[in-house]
Formats: sequence, C-alpha cells, structure tokens
Amino acid sequence: MHPTRLSVLLALLCAPLFAQDDVLALEGTLRQVAKQSIPRTVLIKAVVDAERAGTGSGAIISADGYILTATHVVEIGKTIQVVTSDGRFYDAKVVGQNRRQDFALLKIDAQGLDAFPVGDSDTVKAGDWVMALGHPGGPYPDKQPAFTAGVVRALDAQMVEAMHGKFYNHAIVVDTPIFSGNSGGPLVNLEGELVGINAAIIQINELGFSIPTNQIMAQYEQLAGGAKLEGEKASGDAMQNMSKYVSPEDYARMREKLMGRLGNLFGEDSPLRQLFGENSPLNGMFGGGGQGEMDLGKLFEQMFGENSPFGGGGGGQPDMGKLFEEMFGENSPFGGGGGGQPDMGKLLEDMFGENGPFGGQNPFGNRPQPERPREQPQAAPAPRAYLGLRASPTSDLPGVQIEDLDPNGPAQAAGLRRGDLVTAVDGVKVGDMTALGRALGNHEPGDTVQLTLLRAMVQDSIPVQKRIVIDVRLGSR
Repeated sequence: MHPTRLSVLLALLCAPLFAQDDVLALEGTLRQVAKQSIPRTVLIKAVVDAERAGTGSGAIISADGYILTATHVVEIGKTIQVVTSDGRFYDAKVVGQNRRQDFALLKIDAQGLDAFPVGDSDTVKAGDWVMALGHPGGPYPDKQPAFTAGVVRALDAQMVEAMHGKFYNHAIVVDTPIFSGNSGGPLVNLEGELVGINAAIIQINELGFSIPTNQIMAQYEQLAGGAKLEGEKASGDAMQNMSKYVSPEDYARMREKLMGRLGNLFGEDSPLRQLFGENSPLNGMFGGGGQGEMDLGKLFEQMFGENSPFGGGGGGQPDMGKLFEEMFGENSPFGGGGGGQPDMGKLLEDMFGENGPFGGQNPFGNRPQPERPREQPQAAPAPRAYLGLRASPTSDLPGVQIEDLDPNGPAQAAGLRRGDLVTAVDGVKVGDMTALGRALGNHEPGDTVQLTLLRAMVQDSIPVQKRIVIDVRLGSR
C-alpha cells in the first residue's frame, strides 16, 4: 500500500471517537481486510479506440474468473481488459448487465483466482465500518489498488444519475472516499465480505453510493445467462428522495461552484476575455471572480462613459438620483443626485401640488401631518394568499432559497423542493422573501401563479443547475 494512502487511513482512525485500544484494534482489522481484499480487486480498462479509453475497478467473485463491476465502467468500451493486482492482463467479456441499476458481470479466462466471499448486504447497518477499494485516477505502476475506510450513513437510498440514465434504487450511502476510477470496485465489511459495488458520489458533500450485493445476486443467474436487462426506471419521487442527502447549504455550494465556473470564463487567461478585451463590461458580469453578481455600474460606465447614471462602476448599484438628474435637470424630483435616494415628498408635491389626493398634506414630505381620525373597529381581515414555504435565512443568493415546505401547502403539492431557488413570479424577478411577498400580495387565494426557479441537481456526479417553471394554485390563511 502506498504511504500516502496509509496516512489517509490513519487520519481517519485517529479521530478521538474510541479508546486507544479500540483504535488499534480497528486499525489492525482494517489492515487485515485490506491485505485480503487487494488481490481480489482488479483494474478494468474499457477501450474505445486507439486514442480513447476509460478505467474503473471490479471485484473477483469466483476462482474461475467472474468479476462484478458497474455497467457505466464497461458500456463505453469496444474491448475490455482486466488487470489483476499482480500485473497480469486479461481480455474480458461482458456476460450480462443491468443498465439502469448499473451493475455488470464480466468473465476472464483464468483459474485459481483469489475471490471475495459474497456477504449478505441486508445485515449492513448505519454506522458500520466499511472499506472501499479500487483504482481512483486510473492504473498505478505497481497495479495495486488503493483502499479507504469510512462508515455507512444510510441504507436503501435513491439516487438518479441523469446524464447516463442510471438509477440507484436501493443504494448503501457511505462517507468512505470514492473517486473517479473507484467505480465498480468493492465495498467490503470488517469480515472481508463483499457487500456492495461502488457506483457514484455526490461531489459537493462526498457521499458515496454503492449497489448492495443482495440486489445484484438476486439477478445473478440472469446475468450469468447473458441477460442484458434495462432495469427499473426512476420514479417521479426519486429526485425528491435524493434531496434527503443534499441540504439547502449543499445546493447553495453547488450554485456557487457553478457561478464560479462561469466567472472563470472571464479570467485572465480566458479566451472569452481575450475576445472581448480587458475593458469589456462582460468581464465584470460575474463579479470578476465568479460570485454571480453583475456589475451594472461597470457595464453602464462602458456604455455611457464617465457620466453614466449608474454610479460610474460603483459596485454595480445604480445612482437613481444621478439618473433622474440627468433626465430632468436640477429640478429632478429624485433629490438632485443626493446619494441615489428619491425625495418622495418632493416627487408627490411636484405631481399633485397642494390639492393633491393626500388632502394638501404630503405624507412623504417634512410638513406636520394632520391629526388622524380615531380608528374604528376593524372587520376580520380577508384571507390572504398562501404559498407554504420558508426561506433559508443564511442564503445570500439572488432569489428565495427554500429551506422548508409546509407538507400540506400549495408549494409542496406543486412539486417545489428544499433547496430550490425561486427567482420570479409570473415572469417578474424576486430577489428576496420581501419581494416574493409583494408579488403574492397582488393575488387572492385560489389564484394560480407561475414560479420560475433554479434547481441544483447531480448529473454524472457533477452538480448542475436546471431552470424550471411550475404553476402553483395558492392556498389561504
């Protein structure tokens, strides 16, 4: 085993969770399991053509050369090669597979191989220690697989990997580090038994998803007989169930990562920056470093020059006073450029004069207000439109990020989810909960509104963002 991999393992073991004797005992057990499991783990190479090939891992389950792996490891290859930990190369055949649930059975022409005992994955419990083996990053010069240790976080989980059409419908969720190249490798319990095949990881929180052996072995005879099964399609609730393992904070980090990638498009070495030039207003569109904030000041400064009504590049905030001063001159009702804050008193006085609709007393000016009449008893307030969601108080994203939903509310019924970012109501942008409330204030219970939202999801283990439009029939409260 490589020293770097050993140091990672020791770092995991040295957390102050157990007494020293327990740590040493666990370390010894993991070392022994790793020693047994390394010769039972193989590198798989899927060759597309002379210039393209993908790599993954597999688990030997019989002395005569049957190997379990993930379908996505081998389905791209025109030819398949298997490399054992002692450096032997074999041509391999895909005997059978389940495409959607992502497991496959390979066969190589070999005898006397060291094979994993296949364990009962139904005995795995949350909190159990497990080990993942494989070839993250591809083959190593010594052909030895790496191994890492962690614990089981959840069972019978669902994850949809939309890009390649995979649906893990009964997955074991682990915090054992799994990386690209580990796919198809074994998940092993402390008895050295194979209890799962590693398949996917959510990169934003590094939770891994493994296919339980009992699910695979239930179809083993079909696979061994050459069956090419399509498998079960993802249900409409599958993505919702996946949200159990991705918090609103995870979704926020996904969005930040996506916007950071967009920001990098305009970095110093970016071809887009070179295309538009260093002074392009587009270079500030994503905050100059991928923060997702458009610098309107810089954009309009480029358009209008030094006299830009949008603050001359001052943080992207428009100076409305200056804007209206340019439009109306010194008598601008918006305060003559006074810090961008409109003088509503002056505005209404100019609009309505002394005989305006406010009884000659401008409610926004500095003059004394007339004595208000004594309030009369008010009737019960009319029902208000109700959406049924709570916004995340820590989100600073341009929109309303959903932290929780009323399980009996209209938003939940329409299909909104925790982590969704609501950006518009009926096509009008909403930047925060106040703006959302204002937009809903124009509606009555029973009205249907159209919500535009951004939904972060995982495709091919990479966070992506999808724009969705949903109609919601408002409730009342």
